[in-house]
Amino acid sequence: YDPPASNGCTKCLVNDLDLIVRNLDSSERFYSNGNSKRDSVNNLERIRISNTSFGDRYRVIVSSSMLGPGYSEQKFSLVVTGCIQSGDGDETSPPVSSEVYELVTTYSANRKQAGNMFAVKAKTEGVEVTSFAIHTQVSGRKVKLQIYTLNSSGGTNGNEDFLNDSTQWTMVTPSAGVEVDAMGFGSPTIIPVGSFVPVPIAKGVVQSFYITFVDEPEMLYKAVDNDFPTGSTYVEDDNIEITTGVGKGTNFGRNWQSRQMNGSVLYTVTTRGTTLKTTAKPSQSPTRSPTDRPTPSPTNIPTGRPISTPSVPTLPLFMELETTYSANRKQAGNMFDVFAKKTVDISSFKIHTLLTDTLPISIYTRDGSWENYDKDPSQWQLVATINAECKGYGEPTIVSSPLLTPTRITKGSTKAFYLTFEVPEMLYHYSTEHVTGTVFSEDSSLQILTGVGKAGLFGATYPTRQMNGALVYYVV
Repeated sequence: YDPPASNGCTKCLVNDLDLIVRNLDSSERFYSNGNSKRDSVNNLERIRISNTSFGDRYRVIVSSSMLGPGYSEQKFSLVVTGCIQSGDGDETSPPVSSEVYELVTTYSANRKQAGNMFAVKAKTEGVEVTSFAIHTQVSGRKVKLQIYTLNSSGGTNGNEDFLNDSTQWTMVTPSAGVEVDAMGFGSPTIIPVGSFVPVPIAKGVVQSFYITFVDEPEMLYKAVDNDFPTGSTYVEDDNIEITTGVGKGTNFGRNWQSRQMNGSVLYTVTTRGTTLKTTAKPSQSPTRSPTDRPTPSPTNIPTGRPISTPSVPTLPLFMELETTYSANRKQAGNMFDVFAKKTVDISSFKIHTLLTDTLPISIYTRDGSWENYDKDPSQWQLVATINAECKGYGEPTIVSSPLLTPTRITKGSTKAFYLTFEVPEMLYHYSTEHVTGTVFSEDSSLQILTGVGKAGLFGATYPTRQMNGALVYYVV
């Protein structure tokens, strides 16, 4: 049953199904009804393939999107005709062997956003990407990830129109995303095998991937800039290459060039009638001890021995300094000073609120202390006003967006911050033990000083109010 759209809607997709056929040997894609991309209009779709040859292998994919309220699936009928047989062949076919491999990039991170686009090139026949491991600071809960593949072959060099065009990509995970257990900083967060249909890549073909959090800027990656510009090979083994890609804001948002995906690519190599020759020992699951960084100039010459076990990652420059989530007061905002022991960039914030709605929050800053300037907006710079998805009491509400550019604090200097809602819903803590201007929380790079609560926009000031939450930063 194909459910109707809402009354009065001129074009509202509901329970949209897309038919795609992939040639497993060439990675060529075929789309329905003569289109060069997925058909988002018709609920009857047909693909006709001519000029086939004996032994050609194809995978038929039916994917869903825009599932309406109350729907977790959409039933469909499928008809396949022609001189075909299913499975891996009859008794006269050559034997098939398949091995599982993992190629790790790095777990050294100094940036984060919602997602990462990158490319994989197959150096041998029979490569199929089956899963990934990523890197995030989130731990102790499940997160939702979406994975896309580019409709056509090709890598990411940083200036392609497909970087921001979702119609040129196919989501291979469920439209709502796949839930995975987030393992936190320094550990692989594994996307289980079976979360999506394996993606074949023919020898010599480059296939682009896009892995993104659903509405959370929590993907860690590494800015590699001039060392590995966008599109260059970052790491390789005998079977595949992984190239440097771009960081992405939520939902095909803003691009950041030369951002290296943290984690690994899991893949299989299937051969018919021969035994695979490789230098790498197959891995049955992602390693729990990833390498810190790849070889600067990977060799194309086989080593003739198994690759050594990756070492434990070194601590990246990406850090978080938390204050407290103990709250006994609330108002619209909070002003506080931050002293830098090292030069750092403040990339985002975590705050505390009772709300569970989406609410605008404004971030202001100024060089030096807030003192004597708490009611003078002319002495402050507005960094951004963004919509924060408030998580409610006891949970960090993340204040992060492509609009929020990092704020630098040079070593030995103080910078003031003012975070404020339009309504009095910012939780903070009052205590006579930590009066205004004293250090409340510190690490090797920063000190956060107790500040003041604020009513309205640059309104009344309430002394000795400690910001609830954290600063997320990286050392420059």
